[in-house]
Amino acid sequence: MHNNIFEITWLPLWDCNFRCPYCLGWYNTNALKFQPLNTIIKMWDIFLGKIMTSETGVNLTISGGEPTIYPNIFQFLQHLINKHPNMHVSLCTNLSFNAAEFLNFNFPNDRISLNATFHPSCMSTESFAGNLILLKKYIPDHTVNFVADETNLKKQQHFIKSINDCGIKLNPLFFKSFRHDQETEYGNLEVLNSEDEINLVKKIKSEQNLASSDYESTKQSSFGKKCMAGYRYIHIFPNGNIRKCSMDSTYLGNIFDEDLNLYEKPQRCKQKICPHQYHNIIED
Repeated sequence: MHNNIFEITWLPLWDCNFRCPYCLGWYNTNALKFQPLNTIIKMWDIFLGKIMTSETGVNLTISGGEPTIYPNIFQFLQHLINKHPNMHVSLCTNLSFNAAEFLNFNFPNDRISLNATFHPSCMSTESFAGNLILLKKYIPDHTVNFVADETNLKKQQHFIKSINDCGIKLNPLFFKSFRHDQETEYGNLEVLNSEDEINLVKKIKSEQNLASSDYESTKQSSFGKKCMAGYRYIHIFPNGNIRKCSMDSTYLGNIFDEDLNLYEKPQRCKQKICPHQYHNIIED
C-alpha cells in the first residue's frame, strides 16, 4: 500500500448555501439527499472495514456542495475519529457555518482539518475573517483558497491583505471549466485564465511563499503517467457511485451497495489535466 495511506474524496451532496458565479455544481440533482445519521455511520463503518487494517490509515476529504449543511455532519465527524483511530478527515468548506457549534466538539486538530475557500461574492471579508480567526488552528499550513476568476482578481489586493492580517495566506486557484465527454467517459478541463491572469496568480503565490505546481496551470500533463487513482485513491459521489477520480467516470462500485472494485495496481492516466489529485501521480 502506498505509504499505508488510502485516500478518499466524498461528496455527500451537491447542495450549497452559496451561489457563486463561477460554480454550477449546486444545479446537479444526481444525489440521494440527506441520509439519516445512523445510515451513513453504518454505511461508512462497513466500507472502511473493507479497506482499513491496523497498519492502514485513511485520509478522507469531505467536499460538496457545502458539506457543513449536511444534517449532523459534526456528529458524523466525531463518530469517525472515535471509531477509526488511523483516520484523518478534512472538510472542504466555505466557512459559513457556526464556528461555536463546531468548536463545542473540541475536535483534535491532528485528526480534523478545515480546507477553507473564500468566496467574496457570497460572504463578506469581515465575516470570513471572523470565523477564520476562531478556527485558525484547524486550517492546514494557515492557508485558505480563493477562485482566481476575473472579478476576484480585480479585488484581490483588498481581501488578501485582510486575510493576511489574520495570519493566514490566501492561495489563488486557477479558474477552470469542466466538460464531461460521454463517449470516452473522461473529463476535459480547461484553464480559462488569460496569460496576464496566470502571471498574476503566480505573482500572488510567490509574494506569500506559496508552492505552485505546473499541473495546476496545465503546463504539465498527467496523460500517460501512472497514478494511484482507483488503486489507493477513490472519489465517491452523492449517489454513492465510486470513481477513480473526479475526472474519470469509470465505475468502480457503489458505497450504498457495499460494492468496491479497486484496481490491483496503479494505472496510467488518460487525462490531459489533473488539477486536484496530482499528488497521486507517480513520476517516472
